[in-house]
Amino acid sequence: MYERILIPLDGSGLSEQALPYVNLLGKSLHARIELLRVYGTMSIGIGNNRDQAREYVNDIKGRLEADGLGVSAAALEGNPASLIVSEAQRGANTLIAMSTRARMGIARWILGSVTDEVLRATSNPLLLVRSRDQDGSHYQAGLRSIIVPLDGSPLAEQILPHAVSLAQTLDLSVTLVRVVPDDQEDDSKDYLSGIAGRLHIQGVNPVEQLILRGHAGQAIIEVAQGMDEHLLAITTHGRSGVGRVMRREGDTLMLGSIADRMVKHSGGPVLILNTAG
Repeated sequence: MYERILIPLDGSGLSEQALPYVNLLGKSLHARIELLRVYGTMSIGIGNNRDQAREYVNDIKGRLEADGLGVSAAALEGNPASLIVSEAQRGANTLIAMSTRARMGIARWILGSVTDEVLRATSNPLLLVRSRDQDGSHYQAGLRSIIVPLDGSPLAEQILPHAVSLAQTLDLSVTLVRVVPDDQEDDSKDYLSGIAGRLHIQGVNPVEQLILRGHAGQAIIEVAQGMDEHLLAITTHGRSGVGRVMRREGDTLMLGSIADRMVKHSGGPVLILNTAG
């Protein structure tokens, strides 16, 4: 599904901490890696002018090529979010991969959240990797399972093709999660069984089904925290960005209301698709 992975870098060690997952996915999916350093008067980190920015991304390019990946690198001047979105739109089937700061949730660059702006504006899937420490770009990334929370809506199900493609390629198990409010009738068993059947037909095995009661955000976080080497795959809806507003359409609770908590507390990378991007 992903032929190209775009990884924006702000010149800091924190922004490089998505690289281990980019390395893993690039090799498994045979996807081309594109590094992007946006610089300008408000830049932070290494590479605050054209020559420095080019030297910075070319150094990382060399490291990834030494691992056997196909990599290109660009240093552009301008607005980070706008350039990231436009660069992602240049190629079909592009995944954007960015790191997040553990204490601040969605990664902050300069004068606000570039990641949040990108998510609001892009229709590309966005992989968010929580930062660890300054040496976090050198850890070994691993994935064994994908957790897919579903709220019963067609919008939430738009993440399924992405989850299926990754599960097929990386030989991952899938856990489908439906959280039902305490005051709502539960028809989740038939619903999840139907989804699981579709995944089995596509060659995804095993597929676990979890039906939980309570608060959706906390329940999903607890499932994720109990699993090692997992990826959370979710949708968010609306141009207010990740986790900003609790939204309802009819009787459907949109998962966008809990996406920010997933990134902060799930303990693993989060794949987010903005269904309104």
